[in-house]
Amino acid sequence: MCGGALIRVLLGLLCVGVRVGSEGHSIQFHPASVVVRHGDPVLVNCTVTGDHIGIGWEASEGSVGTVTDVQFVTWRLDHVTEWDIRPRCYMNYLIGKNYSQQDEKLRITLYLLPESLDISAVNHTGPMLEGQQYRLQCEATNIAPVQNLTVKWYKGETLENQTSYDDLSKTPVDVSSTLLITPTSADDGAQYSCVAELELGPEGPQPPPSIKSDPLTITVHYKPRITGCSDHMELREGETLDTLVSCRAKGNPSPMVTWYRDQSELNSSTPLTRRDVGRYVITAKSALGSASVNLTLGYGPIFICDHKYEVRVNERHALMCTAEGFPLPEVTWFTEEENEEVELPAHMTRGDAGQYRLIARNAFGAANHTLEIEVLYPPSEIELEGDEVDFGASVVLKCSAWGNPRPTYSWVYQRSPDVQERSVDGVSLLNISRASERNNGSYSCYAENPMGNVSKTVRLTVTGEDKSLHTTISECPIKIEPSTVVVRHGDPVSVNCTVSADHVGIGWEASEGSVDMVTDVQFVTWNLETVTDWEMAPRCFANFPTKAGPPFQCDEKINITLYKPPDSVSISAVNHTGPMVEREEYQLQCEVQNIAPVQYLTVKWYKGGTLENQTSYDDLTKTPVNVSSTLLITPTSADDGAQYSCVAELELGPEGPQPPPSIKSDPLNITVHYPPFFYSPKDETLELTEGEGVPLNCSAQGNPPPEYSWSPPLNQEETTSHTLITSTSLSPITHTFTCTASNHLGKQSKIFTVKINPIVDYLPLIAGIVAISVVFIAVFFVFIYSIYYKNTKMGQYDLKLGKSRAQNANVAQNGRESSLPMKKLTQPSLNV
Repeated sequence: MCGGALIRVLLGLLCVGVRVGSEGHSIQFHPASVVVRHGDPVLVNCTVTGDHIGIGWEASEGSVGTVTDVQFVTWRLDHVTEWDIRPRCYMNYLIGKNYSQQDEKLRITLYLLPESLDISAVNHTGPMLEGQQYRLQCEATNIAPVQNLTVKWYKGETLENQTSYDDLSKTPVDVSSTLLITPTSADDGAQYSCVAELELGPEGPQPPPSIKSDPLTITVHYKPRITGCSDHMELREGETLDTLVSCRAKGNPSPMVTWYRDQSELNSSTPLTRRDVGRYVITAKSALGSASVNLTLGYGPIFICDHKYEVRVNERHALMCTAEGFPLPEVTWFTEEENEEVELPAHMTRGDAGQYRLIARNAFGAANHTLEIEVLYPPSEIELEGDEVDFGASVVLKCSAWGNPRPTYSWVYQRSPDVQERSVDGVSLLNISRASERNNGSYSCYAENPMGNVSKTVRLTVTGEDKSLHTTISECPIKIEPSTVVVRHGDPVSVNCTVSADHVGIGWEASEGSVDMVTDVQFVTWNLETVTDWEMAPRCFANFPTKAGPPFQCDEKINITLYKPPDSVSISAVNHTGPMVEREEYQLQCEVQNIAPVQYLTVKWYKGGTLENQTSYDDLTKTPVNVSSTLLITPTSADDGAQYSCVAELELGPEGPQPPPSIKSDPLNITVHYPPFFYSPKDETLELTEGEGVPLNCSAQGNPPPEYSWSPPLNQEETTSHTLITSTSLSPITHTFTCTASNHLGKQSKIFTVKINPIVDYLPLIAGIVAISVVFIAVFFVFIYSIYYKNTKMGQYDLKLGKSRAQNANVAQNGRESSLPMKKLTQPSLNV
């Protein structure tokens, strides 16, 4: 055998020299390389090309002898066990007359997964401390080949680190890998694991064979910390700090939470009122340390002032419009028209009057308030001019003055029937028709209001003489029917003018529909199919004969009112869309388009069918205008879904249409968002018997609809419904369930106290009663029987020797009858 090996070596050496030139010979493996698990089977084909005189396999296990009549030969093993096995395939062939040999070694990798994979903390047991460094170790036992090993470290599912090895040992070895960690509070409860993975290349198993350790769960102890806090908490009266504050104290071990106000400890479950606003400190303590957070408990601004103030001009005013809240709100004033920030002067002038918008702000929000300042001042200098007129002419004296409130006027002059006083748009007019000598003289006008008064005197001079010598008529004999007309713009109108005295001509003078003077009638009619002139002032005139000269003329004007209902009436919220928030102030605006005359307009505000407010106007404009009215509202939860509307109504007096013409806006539906509140009493107490369950109803009203959370005992399932069914397995003690209803505006809590009474087992009591009864009955019967026995079986007997007469009884004795004579005993008495 040694000789054969030597020959093959020599042939191999010859082949080295010949292989370069023998390109027709080659050796190929199928598969080209092998990765096999230790102890598993293996099969590899060796195929040769070219003529040969023998091929075979040489290996420490499974060698195949030389064969000559095939082009391939197979190396096969049922179990590969030798770690350093090196099989090779060889081929013998002739080059000329010389022997040559060529061989190839098979690339074979044996692997073995570790028998065990263990993870542990080095030199440490128990909880870890946040911020300190610890070493974890992963130990793999009996793995090969280690050069293909990668140990991967995971925290949960996240790859943290990995270790590879450069040891070229083919046999199984024990290896370890370490991981340095510095845990934080977030790692409390984290699970670490390691995976041993053999990356054996594309020829190896896919995915690569691996084994994972059991997880190592770490507990991290850390100092208390307080999270979820806001610097400011908005007060909601009736709630407690526990339900109001979003702060959460965390720590391991769990910290003890304490509340302080002004360095005094307080009960955080006490309901809050406005007296409790201020600065608070929440402290969480444990054996590892403590944490504190400062908070301010307060509420948003609320204005406490009217919507209208009157101040006297140039006097120091005491105008107080403040807002309450905590912290104390800062109030800023703005002009309504120009929206510019202003600072009110100590002394108000007429120019300071107007609408103002106030904004109060603090850390909990802002509030708006609209304020009208009316500056009161006495009437200013009167505008009044004297005049000189011809005899018989007409003249108007105008007296006006600026003042607030609007001045009232009075005249002092020589009274005369041809002088009439009337007021138009704050101006007092003195109409003098057909001036005569009696109208000569002084005319004084007085303007006054509560702030003061002013007057002015002028002179009227009437020149010329009365040349008409007309027939004196004390009153103008003209009658208008109807005397007052209210007509819709564009509608027809008809008015009669009747003269009750002789005349030389009557007619109508008007911007539309004039009637020329006629002489042979006592009345004349003014007709229009369509009234369109807003400033129309038709008058009926009549001429009366005089003794000499031209006729005397007088006239009467119609009191005519043209009206037009608005084109549209609309309602909206000013500078706001979407839901409103309870207790905040909003301004609604009603816009009336193209209405006349505005002086007769009343805008009425309704909430549902209830009149809330109304606005009238003193503008004397006759033509159509656009006007608006505003309403300030502070909605509550009861107003959710309320419908606001406004009605534009023209109150045209008894001569106008009945009922007065009006147009109503489409309703404005408001949605009010408000924090939850409970229908039923705030807290409830119930008593149950052990084993009973009862629904706890925590229904609350809120908008948006509240979400519910319960904090029941540990053995009760959590629920987010407004109803909680108590468990039938509750122990017979007093249990407390806290229901919290919340939305983005706030939350309310309700406490249910459920007292579970134990079931009373009456069976032992009943059994005892029955037993006592049986004993009592037995004793009773024994007692009765003893009395009976004493009365019937006991007494005094005389025992006498009986004579041997006929045997009247036999006594059985030892199975035999005895002839012992028996005598009947009488019982008169028996002495014992």
